[in-house]
Amino acid sequence: LALNADGTRVVTGGDDFAVRTWDVATGKLIESFLEPTKAVTGVAYAGDGKTAISASSDASVRRHTAAVKWFVPAHEGGAFCVSFNHDGNAVLSGGADKLVKQFDLNGAATRSFASAEAVVRSLAVRGDGLQVAAGCENGQVLQWKFADAGLERKLVTPTSIVGLSYSADHLRLATACVDGHLRVFQAADGLLLEDIATPAPLTAVAYGSDAQTLLAAHADN
Repeated sequence: LALNADGTRVVTGGDDFAVRTWDVATGKLIESFLEPTKAVTGVAYAGDGKTAISASSDASVRRHTAAVKWFVPAHEGGAFCVSFNHDGNAVLSGGADKLVKQFDLNGAATRSFASAEAVVRSLAVRGDGLQVAAGCENGQVLQWKFADAGLERKLVTPTSIVGLSYSADHLRLATACVDGHLRVFQAADGLLLEDIATPAPLTAVAYGSDAQTLLAAHADN
């Protein structure tokens, strides 16, 4: 799941092949897209608050508005996470090939972020555009400089990371793990700030616009 920039909409994806957008205040469905041929594994919003992108286990990345604008075969073995960059001018995705790839808004690949040692399951771009983070099946979080794709650090957690979110003030990076823990790190240096146990395995996490509220999705639906 992902919130748009002003916190009025949330986009979700799941095993039923659908990408859905919802009104946060009322809980009502706004739009539904059924284009992927396999499970939707990642979603994100552009800065306009209306354009969504999705990753699917059919190895594709798709851009959605009123209709699909484009889709690209992105990662051999499956694409599992997507994000816009900070200004909405590029799309990033991660997948089974252990890479994070960047695409322009026409779907053309422009570069890759390397050094992951396992499948990339989650992805986030810091709001100031300075840092990219990826969470992997082996429990590692990789942080790169966005400007040159240089690796800054690797953080280690006990289990696979299935969700990442930066706070709106750029200070914190939240991770959702399959062991049911929300682990919050300091974005600048990787210091662990909080370890929050939840009652079920997690599937996604998102910060609210206040930079304090955390939304989490669980495997128990």
